[in-house]
Amino acid sequence: MVRTMVTAGVLAALLLGPGPASAQAPDYPQHFRVYTGTGEPASLADIIKALSGMDVVLIGEAHTDPIGHYVEAELVRGALAAVRPEGNTASARPMALSLEMFERDVQQVVDEYLQGLITEAQFRADARPWEYYQTDYHPMVELAKSAGIPVIAANAPRRYVNRVSRLGRDALNQLPEAARAYLPPLPWPQPSEAYRQAWTSLMASMPMTPQCTPPGGPAAPAAPDSQAAPPRQMPPAATRPSHMASFMENGLQAQSLWDASLANAVTTFLAKHP
Repeated sequence: MVRTMVTAGVLAALLLGPGPASAQAPDYPQHFRVYTGTGEPASLADIIKALSGMDVVLIGEAHTDPIGHYVEAELVRGALAAVRPEGNTASARPMALSLEMFERDVQQVVDEYLQGLITEAQFRADARPWEYYQTDYHPMVELAKSAGIPVIAANAPRRYVNRVSRLGRDALNQLPEAARAYLPPLPWPQPSEAYRQAWTSLMASMPMTPQCTPPGGPAAPAAPDSQAAPPRQMPPAATRPSHMASFMENGLQAQSLWDASLANAVTTFLAKHP
């Protein structure tokens, strides 16, 4: 039997607009629109119908967008209803929910909560969910818990991504085998040229702002709007000092580690549950 997987927050791209269940925010449906790939008006029901032939569905999001998380929860709710007509679980198509917001070293904590072995308060204390968990991701996790479907903690532990951003991708080779269990097989694939160009373009367009004045330090005088200096831009690659080039490359490798971990978590689950 083909397995359906709804993966939330993998692409880190804007969906449509994470948040409370519809009963708590009845006006959310008024704040987004759905279109087909050719620009024709559509609906969430159309998306859910299109999911029926898919093995894996990636849902991009802006992490601080409450409407986008509402849409995600409604897609999970609709997919569950579609694979379990009239609540019939005996003939239901298997389904799982993969979340970027949980790191792979807390999978046991997630499983224990879904099985009712620990309280929600203990789950939230030990699983290290993101800041807006209660309003943005809680509805999806509770839907999965009620339906008895797995929730996959898909992200690489932040401490290892940080190590790559500081020291480069080869720094992970020094980790013990137990730590590597939370990562994709090393070495993970190098970013494609298109991926690299997109990253470079994004970083080049990001403004570089001065560091904030430390608490208690002297405040810089405010310049009139007409005299305000424009934000500095990242210098072209050819003129960047060597330490900045290393910083950029390590940042790219850290980002690709995140993406490789999310993909590996999904494909590993599919391989274990064909």
